[in-house]
Amino acid sequence: MKVFNLFRGHYSYNYRMMQIQEIGDHPEKAEIEKRLRAIAFSKLYGIAAALDAFQVSRSTLFSWKKKLRKSGGMVTALAPGSRAPKKRRQRIVNPLIERSIIDYRTLHPGVGKEAVRKDNGDGL
Repeated sequence: MKVFNLFRGHYSYNYRMMQIQEIGDHPEKAEIEKRLRAIAFSKLYGIAAALDAFQVSRSTLFSWKKKLRKSGGMVTALAPGSRAPKKRRQRIVNPLIERSIIDYRTLHPGVGKEAVRKDNGDGL
């Protein structure tokens, strides 16, 4: 029995199929597919037609292409990133006020913030 490779000459077939299957259970699958469609549409019909069809800016379309190219064709690179701020806001509390609240709650366990405001003479 002779063994042969069905996909001989297509050295990247398995690699490409793994990339496509990667988005099968991705949480942002719909957005990735939309971006892939926009890129494919721009290749077929031009940039201007893609901008009209997908309502994205020219720079956005080019940034998607750049992401795809830099990732080596990994379609998951088109998933939108986090929009959370890099430097999140921090609560700033005066240490004297914090200490007085801790002391009051140590003396009176189970007291809520309204009672602390009324009973504590610091004007909280």
